[in-house]
Amino acid sequence: MKRMVVVLLVCSTLIFSACSTTKNAEPTDSTRTRLQTSSTSDKKSAANLADIIEKFKKDGLTVENSKSMTKEDFGMAPMSAKEAYIFAIQKDDTGNFMNARIFSFEDSEGMDKTKTYYDNLGKESAVAFSYTASNDKKKVLMQFNGDLPQNLVQKYVESADLTLTPTSFMSSTESSDSTSVSTIDPAIDSDTTTSTPQGAYGDHNANIRDARYQEAIENGATEQEANDYAEGKTTTYKTQEPDTQQTTAQQDADSLSLTDFVNKYGMSPVAWKVQNGMSEEEALRSTQHKTSGEVQLGIMKYGIQP
Repeated sequence: MKRMVVVLLVCSTLIFSACSTTKNAEPTDSTRTRLQTSSTSDKKSAANLADIIEKFKKDGLTVENSKSMTKEDFGMAPMSAKEAYIFAIQKDDTGNFMNARIFSFEDSEGMDKTKTYYDNLGKESAVAFSYTASNDKKKVLMQFNGDLPQNLVQKYVESADLTLTPTSFMSSTESSDSTSVSTIDPAIDSDTTTSTPQGAYGDHNANIRDARYQEAIENGATEQEANDYAEGKTTTYKTQEPDTQQTTAQQDADSLSLTDFVNKYGMSPVAWKVQNGMSEEEALRSTQHKTSGEVQLGIMKYGIQP
């Protein structure tokens, strides 16, 4: 009888031990399954941006020189993206490519932080404005060069199933197109012309008169001479020779502080150089005193490090 009891106890111990081993194995198999699923999901997410870029091409949209973004391509933007590509869309008037960037993120926080960075640049300076578009569910964000026509940007946005961040203005190209097709009632235009007193430049160019007045005052003209010069009337005030004016401004761009130059010329040294025939890239590379927006533009568009 005692022997039977001992045998039963031994058998019970072996059975419980086997069951315990089986139960311990189950979490291992489950964990392996989860890891495989996670790996598959990661691979699918990693290929997502490449799929979107391929769709751009299938939709007939331009994708030039597409490549994974490097640290230099991010510039001062947050590097919180899981994956990112940069590619060119079209060339500007100087022959430089205007780019777009596309990012994918692990979470909404990283995407919102990057989007806010680009949006705030445009609020700080129109020179650094860029379009942004996103999809919260897909965690995908795109950023476009701000000089691109908005209707072209919209085509990429729709192809990628994104939502364009609203802007309160049109690009210069679209504004010109809109103006060219608009019509003016001759009667209304005639009334406005006859009822509004105009100088040599018209009231719509009051800013030009103000600039001419300020220029004359700064160069030693009396108030009357400055007024006459601003209105385009005959005056004893003699303007500086164009070459002398340009040489002086170029010297000031290197010697004056940013604030002093803006106070004197009404624009930054970079803007003055571009206005006087220098390309945007040359102006950004050759100028030491730049606005924060111009610094960001140089980094994002031309890779110019501060």
